[in-house]
Formats: sequence, structure tokens, C-alpha cells
Amino acid sequence: MNEIHPIEPIPNPLSEQPDFAVPKALEAEIDELITHYPQKRSASVMVLHAMQEQFGYISRQAVEWIATKLSLQPTNI
Repeated sequence: MNEIHPIEPIPNPLSEQPDFAVPKALEAEIDELITHYPQKRSASVMVLHAMQEQFGYISRQAVEWIATKLSLQPTNI
């Protein structure tokens, strides 16, 4: 019989980016992206892609910015 092991929590690998700032052009691109979805939350993956393309990675500050932009909690990003 297989023994069930508790699931280990995933460590938070997000890097810090203290100087995080979204360039105006990127914010305009993201605002336009959001208009393509019936609910703002549906744009989350595409917004993450845009952020990663701009910065090369997703920081904790980026997740928090996206969550605010999409009216979500950071855990939903």
C-alpha cells in the first residue's frame, strides 16, 4: 500500500527588485493587452510574459504590481 506523504510547500524563489519601475511604454502595452480579455484576471499570463520580456525575470515587486493592476491578490498571479 502506498503511503501518502505531506506535500512540501514550494519555496518562494522570486527575486527582489528594489529599483522596480514599469516604463510608460510597457504600462501602455499592458493596458492595451488587458482590453483583449473579458475579465482583467484573464490577462495575467500575458502580462507576466510582457514583464518577463522586459526585465528577463519576474520579481516579487513585478508580481505585486501586476496583482494591483489586475485587481487581484499576489497569490493569484
